[in-house]
Amino acid sequence: MADIANSWEGISSHARRVGARFPELVAAQWCLESGFGKHFSGKNNFAGLKGQGSSVSTKEFYDGKWVTINAGFINFPSIAA
Repeated sequence: MADIANSWEGISSHARRVGARFPELVAAQWCLESGFGKHFSGKNNFAGLKGQGSSVSTKEFYDGKWVTINAGFINFPSIAA
């Protein structure tokens, strides 16, 4: 698996290489979900994809208010994965 930079350019370039139709949207999702690469919800999970893996306390917006929940987030072997 290719190593990619945990940066706007690294994420958007990789998205472009793998054929994302809108690589800038992939990079925008990275910004939103990871705080510009500072906080991953699971190991190498910059998109906040839920599933089996790391159990994390997270804030989500439900019924017009922010609530804190524990959720499972998928762990990936690399950012590129």
